[in-house]
Amino acid sequence: MVNNSSADSYTDYDRMFKQLIGAFLLEFMELYFTDAALLIEQDSIKEENCELRIMGDLSTRIADLVYRLRMRGEKREVILHIEGQEQRVKDYNRQMFSYFIRLHEKYPIMKILSVVVFSSGVKVEETDEYSMEFPFLKTLRFRFLKVQLKKQDWKSYRDCVNPIAAAMLSRMKYSSPERIEVKLAHLRIIARLSLPAEKVELIMAYFDSGMTLTEEEELIIDQRLQDEFGRKESEKIMGFVTSYQLKGQKEGYARGVTDGKREGIMEGRKEGMLKGVKEGIVEGKRNIAMRMIEAGMPVGTIVKFTDLSAGEISRLAKRLGYSLEG
Repeated sequence: MVNNSSADSYTDYDRMFKQLIGAFLLEFMELYFTDAALLIEQDSIKEENCELRIMGDLSTRIADLVYRLRMRGEKREVILHIEGQEQRVKDYNRQMFSYFIRLHEKYPIMKILSVVVFSSGVKVEETDEYSMEFPFLKTLRFRFLKVQLKKQDWKSYRDCVNPIAAAMLSRMKYSSPERIEVKLAHLRIIARLSLPAEKVELIMAYFDSGMTLTEEEELIIDQRLQDEFGRKESEKIMGFVTSYQLKGQKEGYARGVTDGKREGIMEGRKEGMLKGVKEGIVEGKRNIAMRMIEAGMPVGTIVKFTDLSAGEISRLAKRLGYSLEG
């Protein structure tokens, strides 16, 4: 039996991983595999869509990310294959070898470089090779590059001005008391990168998939940002955060409407369901507004990111015992 919630979670992670690496491929290679990155000719990168039949599996699978590109010193184009593995799979090295075989069949005269990002919370050392041998002969040794995030100390990456570092900090090695510092490091990197909003959202989505903070921790982070960056720069950073949160919230409610329609029609409760969704959207905006009020943001900024009226925001501030700037 398939656990649907587990399958959905895996699909969401798979999508986030592909989007993140797809947007920042060179930055990913530069962060973890500098020697290889220095050889890649940036203008030569082309993404491939590869359906691969795995040994012992009658279905086809689409490899996470496959690129055709040129590397200095190579006579032909090479294939770069990257897999993101969130859940630990026994003998995953054998699966990577299966991918390699199918890619070699598809691109018989091209060299193939395989990469795996292991992002599960398991601390057991993952292998980076698959081999086969007899006492008298080693018949096979297949190797791939790997990143095992739980083996990475987050402190080693907190000063990297690199979007992949910002995204992957939440899945690295840190202690529970360090959670706030990890999130602050994530936001500091984003502030230094000056990226467009859609790319910031990719980074934040991946980070949030690996760490969920309490409301109290988020409030501490808001105050620390103000103390460190000042009001203006803090508002810029929080603007990214709030915009991302609102977008995710709206998408979540939109999915709720779709799923709710299906169930509501069947149960004769469509009207009640829609009313509940609308009330949920408004309540979510109010909660975000109250957090922004407590962080000391001006009315105009809160209006911009919540779509609530200035009057309603003022009433919320009065209820919380705060006075707001315009």
